[in-house]
Amino acid sequence: MDILKDVVEYAPMIKMLPKGIISSMASSLGTGVDNIRARFTISLSDHVNATKRRCAYVRTLTNPDIPTDLNDIYVNLYVQINGVQFRDEDLILSEKARSRLLIVGTGGAGKSMIMKKMALLSLTDAIDKVPLFVELRDFKSPAETTFFDNLWNLVTSEAGRKDRAIFDEAFKLGSFIIFLDGLDEVDPNSREEVKRQIDDIIQRFPDQKIIIASRPEVDFAGWHHFDIAHLSALNAQQTRQIIVKCPFDDDLKQSFLEKLDSGSFAKHQSFLQVPLTVVVLLVVYGEFLDLDEHLTSFYDQAYEVLYRRHDRIKGLKRSHFSKLPPDDFRKLLRAFCYRSLVNADTAFTEDSLSNYIARASIISGVTVDNAAYAQDLINSVSLLHRDGSKLYFIHRSFQEYFAAEFIARYKGTESFKVYDALVPNMIATNISPMLKIMDFDALEREWTVPALDSVLKKVESCDGDFAKVANLIFSTVGLMINSSTDTVTIGGYGWSDITPSLYALDIIYGNPDISITQIEFGSASKVIDAIDDSILLVDRHTLQDYEGRRNQPVHIAQIHAPFEAINWLTKTEFLNSIAKFVAKIRAHRDNVNRRVIQNSARSVFD
Repeated sequence: MDILKDVVEYAPMIKMLPKGIISSMASSLGTGVDNIRARFTISLSDHVNATKRRCAYVRTLTNPDIPTDLNDIYVNLYVQINGVQFRDEDLILSEKARSRLLIVGTGGAGKSMIMKKMALLSLTDAIDKVPLFVELRDFKSPAETTFFDNLWNLVTSEAGRKDRAIFDEAFKLGSFIIFLDGLDEVDPNSREEVKRQIDDIIQRFPDQKIIIASRPEVDFAGWHHFDIAHLSALNAQQTRQIIVKCPFDDDLKQSFLEKLDSGSFAKHQSFLQVPLTVVVLLVVYGEFLDLDEHLTSFYDQAYEVLYRRHDRIKGLKRSHFSKLPPDDFRKLLRAFCYRSLVNADTAFTEDSLSNYIARASIISGVTVDNAAYAQDLINSVSLLHRDGSKLYFIHRSFQEYFAAEFIARYKGTESFKVYDALVPNMIATNISPMLKIMDFDALEREWTVPALDSVLKKVESCDGDFAKVANLIFSTVGLMINSSTDTVTIGGYGWSDITPSLYALDIIYGNPDISITQIEFGSASKVIDAIDDSILLVDRHTLQDYEGRRNQPVHIAQIHAPFEAINWLTKTEFLNSIAKFVAKIRAHRDNVNRRVIQNSARSVFD
């Protein structure tokens, strides 16, 4: 299917809706069908046409200055939903298409591409709904504006703002496919409220179709109304298709494919399974005719290629606008990436970019013309690209890599504070693995030991009080009861004082003894017997077999509640389970501390 030829042009986009929808809207609003057509078109045609322009063309790493037709480079992707594989187009074209879908994938896995592809498909006669394509990072804070108002303001022109009644009626009739890109870019402190407001939309408009894309670091517990679709890793055929379609030197592509077929890149398998990193591998190969196997070394290679690629293309000895020496350019880049990531900023206006560069200049001690350096980041090195009115990293992992470099090289008096601003930060989950590779000794010395000391100090300040310790570890508790194995597993939801630090330790060490993702305790039957009337305060949306729990086995049941509602846990082994968990945290701290002391005692002269 040639999407661009089939896209409904301009005002006739109203034809995408079934005739019955228009008639129903006209009847509900007490006006004529022709009037509804005209007003609906005025309200949304600008957004629909902007969606078409925005989604039909993309900028690529190999050709960042010229928009590329999405259809020329797109390779169909697959997702897994409850263990069943689906082709991307089937997510909206198939008879089994879901009404509400959460597409989950790591950075560069193709989430935005698949969302754009589906939005374009929604603009064809194959779909009888109007697509609304927005990025959640453009939403105002949910504390200031409701989700519904945010959506309305983003998809309607000023001329159409007076027709809110038509928009509301179209929503009620399920007239749209809403594409929400970038749930992971919502402030973690606002995600719960965003979810609540989306749930409210679903309750009010059950026929409305919503598709959301996110990185996996978001906690999806509680998104009960959505099917979770995990993007599958690329298979060998898809990887080859991406390389063949990539706008790049044909001879180099052929050479790359030959080495790929020979197994030369076996150590880079994880990179070959993600669309963006496949292209990055190709670009790096084009420069070095080889690939480094280590994560941080690979990003170092990739940066060097991007930094010097502009010079090579232009045939100039130096074409960077800032005219900084390479070391100073990188030093400034590290500070810029660190400061912006600490503020959870992954998108920039011209002004905010300039402000961050100015701040980075002070931190790094590198004097630069802010505008010239910004021009380098966009045009010379191509680390940032323009999309609409904002600028974004070509891939957020580059921002994380240079932020990690800044942390690893920091020699000031605020080491723990510098580490702690990002290591336990859920928006920067690649930071810890990168720091572990760059300098594990420093990571343990400067962050792990002080962080564990802080965790234990907070635990000890609770004086053994059950509720205080429990709330310190989990803001909300979730229980999974499995009577077939006679075990109960506990997991935490939401944020508490020490949750981010414990989560970061989980990533760094992969040690199940100190993992907060699940703690087993007690017997399923004893826990069920302990449940009293306080369960009525619990969110019972996913609780199965509750009423008959004493008469038949509860194979899998979830109880999701604040601790104030489940004091009956004191009748179980939960207290001992938490005590053992804290003891394991203390033992881990002691082991790491001994290692730090031993490493610090090493002499280079012995």
